[in-house]
Amino acid sequence: MIKTKTVTFISLLALKILLEYSYTTIINPIFSYEGFILYESFPKMVESYILASIIFLVAISLLESKKAPSKIVIYLIIVLLYIPLTALFWLQNQPRPFIYSITVSLSLIILIVSTFSKVRLVKLKEGKSLTFIIIGGMSLIVYGLLIAQGGLGRINLNLMEIYQVREAYANTNNKVLAYLLPWQAHVVNMLVIAVAMYKRNFKIAGIFILLQVFLFSMTNFKSFLFAPLVLVGFQLFEKTKLRDNLLLVMSLGSSLLLSICIGIYHFFGSFYMASIFIRRLFFVPSNLHYVYYHFFQPIEKYKLSHSFLSFINDNIYHMTPVQLVALSYYNRENFAPNVGFFGDAYLNFGVLGVLGFSLLLAFLLKLIDTASVSVPSFLAMSILVIPAMSLINAAFFTSLLTHGILFAILMLWLANSLFTNEINTIGSKK
Repeated sequence: MIKTKTVTFISLLALKILLEYSYTTIINPIFSYEGFILYESFPKMVESYILASIIFLVAISLLESKKAPSKIVIYLIIVLLYIPLTALFWLQNQPRPFIYSITVSLSLIILIVSTFSKVRLVKLKEGKSLTFIIIGGMSLIVYGLLIAQGGLGRINLNLMEIYQVREAYANTNNKVLAYLLPWQAHVVNMLVIAVAMYKRNFKIAGIFILLQVFLFSMTNFKSFLFAPLVLVGFQLFEKTKLRDNLLLVMSLGSSLLLSICIGIYHFFGSFYMASIFIRRLFFVPSNLHYVYYHFFQPIEKYKLSHSFLSFINDNIYHMTPVQLVALSYYNRENFAPNVGFFGDAYLNFGVLGVLGFSLLLAFLLKLIDTASVSVPSFLAMSILVIPAMSLINAAFFTSLLTHGILFAILMLWLANSLFTNEINTIGSKK
């Protein structure tokens, strides 16, 4: 066990080194015009490795041996956001308060998830029936609305023409589908496919995989094609000896992806792969976090005045934070530089917001572990991973609602009835 933890720690450090190497050799030289500057601070380099090591050690020691599906959310934040943030901290000579507050908050999230008791929930006697009703009803509504609004005329499986199809879908401007479409693609279809594969009902799994491809063909959101691959990945992962070493697998997989991108650039001179997987996946979200920090550090914070709590505080900017940054920082109108979890917390309440939002996220993660108590851990994680990735690129409450994290928790709670005959009623447990 100690040997495995040591290897995991080293692999995470190696991922950080690879990211920093790729930034100095590819991202900065080619994409500096996008704000990927290089202004190295070697004292901060030492600090960045100390901070990263703290998070790595805390996560490895407290989470890696836990059978908690919510840890996939924390691991995604560490690998896709926190490590790039620590890299840019010294490569761009960024201020200390933001990265230190994120480090403290992330440590607190890990501590709460790993040590606190689960939230008390009840199990519905009609959970199985309600699950089938929601799956069937939502599927009829989503596919029916898409077809009614010209979906059959937009069918396209050519990845070179996806933006035209997306624009055509966006022109329908259906507010119901704005919520239900990602819920259907990332939660409902994935839940059915995962459960069917787990129970070896490959006919049902095949039908819903085809329905997922059909959904993609009418909307052309690439994540709809990516999501089933994640399920297959988790199915294969569960059958390996590394199934209890998720963080190790994620760090090694990310390092392999980076190495391939770097190799293609150096040997063939093409930076296409590096642009997609290194720049867009790792550095765009982290760079935007620092952009938002600098932009909102000297001015009045939003205090959720642009959200459903607008009745409490007036929005003094009369536009969303994304619109404000697009216009005032980038001087662009048709642009959406969306920021992820920590940046959203900061623009609303500053450093205290980073801590406060982190406490809310920790509670939510404990809720996930309770809601999926009877669901196989790998299956629950495969359902959570796509909605949870929105925390890297989208605001907290947008991730919960629009991107379906709360809906995923609801479906996992109901799905418990598919895996056990035990029934919890209020105040009792068989």
